[in-house]
Amino acid sequence: MFRLAFRFAGLAAVALAFALLVKDATRSIAGGELALTPLGLDAVTLFPAKFLQLQPLLERNVHPLLWDPVALTLLRLPTWLALGAFGALLFYALRRGRQRIGVGR
Repeated sequence: MFRLAFRFAGLAAVALAFALLVKDATRSIAGGELALTPLGLDAVTLFPAKFLQLQPLLERNVHPLLWDPVALTLLRLPTWLALGAFGALLFYALRRGRQRIGVGR
């Protein structure tokens, strides 16, 4: 049951990543230059209050190095790339194992 729910979440993430890729491609063609929306900008747009609490939370509760090199690098990635990688990771992690025919009979 959980595998189905997480695979659906992975499919939704990949579908949303494709839609965001089309949006960035359309903006790039219309503007005449490469226009990529970073994950941090979309996160601030969707969750303005919670996003401001992310840095102190990571620095105090986890480790200060998790914010500066790791989180900031991830927040600079294009949103479609981050969501597509997350969805692909969910698909890969929740795939069924190979069924071995004739082994263990």
